Amino acid sequence: MSLRYLPEHVPQVVQSLSLARKEAEHLRYSQTTLFALPLDRAWVQALGQQPALAEKVDAQLVRLGIARD
Repeated sequence: MSLRYLPEHVPQVVQSLSLARKEAEHLRYSQTTLFALPLDRAWVQALGQQPALAEKVDAQLVRLGIARD
């Protein structure tokens, strides 16, 4: 099997792949640090007093494309 591509598209594909790999690493880091904690209602309610953790949760939601309001 051979893949056909236009050579002028290679730089954009390489750049997109690099970006996707970086985002995957960010997701993996957030997932391992967030989900290592026991998540329950009290944990979520306490986010208001933990701005750094709340920001991490928000970043994870943005990366996953989850709407938040």
